[in-house]
Amino acid sequence: MYGKVLMVLLASAVTACGTFTLGNVRPQASKNADQQQLDTLTCKDQANLAANTAGRQTGDFLLGLTIVGTPFAIEREKAKEREVFTECMQKLGYVVTPADGSAPAPATAATAPAPPPPVPGANQLALALPDGFVTLPLTDTMKSQGAALYALNRTLEAGVMVFPVRHEGITDLAVFAQTKRANQADRLKDATFTEVIHLQVGGRNAVRYTASGIYNNFKLTYVTTLIEGHDLIVIVNAWAGTTNAQQHMTLLEGLADIVSGIS
Repeated sequence: MYGKVLMVLLASAVTACGTFTLGNVRPQASKNADQQQLDTLTCKDQANLAANTAGRQTGDFLLGLTIVGTPFAIEREKAKEREVFTECMQKLGYVVTPADGSAPAPATAATAPAPPPPVPGANQLALALPDGFVTLPLTDTMKSQGAALYALNRTLEAGVMVFPVRHEGITDLAVFAQTKRANQADRLKDATFTEVIHLQVGGRNAVRYTASGIYNNFKLTYVTTLIEGHDLIVIVNAWAGTTNAQQHMTLLEGLADIVSGIS
């Protein structure tokens, strides 16, 4: 009787954290109920981890996407969990369909806004990444926010994202950096930040600040460098958990030095 109950549960909609449906899973005749329950729980854990890792949260934070409670953020995380759960279960041999019974399809979040007009010279930017960092493809949402490059170091749970903006209309680099710093601080609990300092990066005028605080239960530190070109101001956002950031501050600061192609 116990096995029959589990088979019925598996055949029905699988719920994530009791709040929304991940999908409908068809039982496998070759596996008993305990095996199928274990597979389901394993894939649910993977889905939850994928939607809530520090690397994902910090990357989204820099884009201003995951402010707690916003409809877009909520739907985006649901879509990610459904996508990872479906892929995991399919690899284990199950057939998974959406809760509405339609044919399986890649999970997508709310339609991303149209990308902004291209910034002159942005396509020339490149990163000579140190060992341990891997360049990742930009999502449509990242592109719509103006990101040009994105890389993660999964061992250190550190990342970097590069945003080129038009120099036109920005007359004071330090004041522009202070505005960016304030925006970050507003989204952090118990935020602390350094003064904006002036420096040279690759022979170019630049400014830098560091901001730390708690975001969605993660204690994070962001190292933000703004590099001034003729046509562009390139914003290099590097981040890590605060403990790692203190240990690897030289590495995080040095990520700004490896950006090339600034016009």
